[in-house]
Amino acid sequence: MTTRSAQSRIGAGATVAAVCLALLAAACAGPAPEAPGVRDDEPAGAETGGATASLRRNPLRNAWFGDLHVHSSWSLDAWTFGDPMQNDPSVAYRYGRGDPILDADGNVRGQLAAPLDFMAVTDHDNWLGEVQLCQDPEGPDRDVAMCRELEAGSVQAFFRIRSLSLQSRRDPELCGSAEPGPDNRCDRRAAHQWPMVQEMADAYYEPGVFTTFTAFEYSAVHPASGGWLHRNVFFRGEDVPTWGGAALGWSHSPERLWEWMDEACTGDCDVIAIPHNTNYGLGAVLAPNNSDGTPFTPEILERRIRREPLIEIHQVKGNSECATGLLTSDEECNFEQLFKPCDPDAPPADAGGRPAFCNDPSDMVRNALKTGLEVEAEHGINPFKYGVIGSTDAHRSMSGSTDEETW
Repeated sequence: MTTRSAQSRIGAGATVAAVCLALLAAACAGPAPEAPGVRDDEPAGAETGGATASLRRNPLRNAWFGDLHVHSSWSLDAWTFGDPMQNDPSVAYRYGRGDPILDADGNVRGQLAAPLDFMAVTDHDNWLGEVQLCQDPEGPDRDVAMCRELEAGSVQAFFRIRSLSLQSRRDPELCGSAEPGPDNRCDRRAAHQWPMVQEMADAYYEPGVFTTFTAFEYSAVHPASGGWLHRNVFFRGEDVPTWGGAALGWSHSPERLWEWMDEACTGDCDVIAIPHNTNYGLGAVLAPNNSDGTPFTPEILERRIRREPLIEIHQVKGNSECATGLLTSDEECNFEQLFKPCDPDAPPADAGGRPAFCNDPSDMVRNALKTGLEVEAEHGINPFKYGVIGSTDAHRSMSGSTDEETW
């Protein structure tokens, strides 16, 4: 494994936020390196002389391009809906650095035209343990009904386990108990798997060429509305805390996540979170109050702006920047819209209990930039003073895969 320090990951003094800010134009290390070609399956760390190599900084800044929202077969939805079990995070990292990805028959399924400069695999927190128990070839759980159905690609099984997570519960047959916590088999397995997430990110880190981040997706959902409160969490360097738990064990609370980030990430640890898909938020993500509806406090606002300096506004599940008719008349905001403006008379959910998604003005980041000024006038802190990124949210381990010709 390549050893790295907090100052040598991309360049001395660079932070995760600096890497991503302004659509990934960061104050990173010196002249752009040559793009790596297609290589074998060895991690970059096996080929590199060490992460403490001297990396020069460019005072004029360089633009780097990467993907900070990628799922492998360690994500329940990716695996259930067709990402082969063998496509673990290492496959996603190899694909991101320029290697081809193969199908089950060994044929090339895809390859990037140019390798990425940086990336992170952001597998879901809520079901990390369940997926590992079900995929373990030597474990006893592959014959559990839920595992058999998930491996067969059952949409019904996926929505059953997802429905349980919305209630902050787990599958009792697979996990030993419906109650999440340190004694739950699925939570224990997630904690066991977390160091492996770190090891895979570290293994493919190549100083000055390909930067990787230890990361996960905090898959919180608003308990009342069903709106998404998802955000990806990124750690810089090797100082990463032990597994703290999943959103379903923390009442799906973003505020609890920020609190944990402050409590657990100390010393040389450096962490940020990047919210995404506010277009699925049903008004909750960028509202002028806490996620539970309570008023902002200075303490929570200070923690929020410090831990979430960025927001993801474009990806495969649509545009979260703006929408024509939602406090804007900009016709360009019709780009990549998935949902119509909310109808106050519409039913809150469909027959399956899933929310009938629509867009509220507070789902759009442009509106939040204006709301932030109002919050600042009242509280002295602007929680929505964001830098912005775009990512793929790829669920086939194919980081950076976009259709550049016909978009």
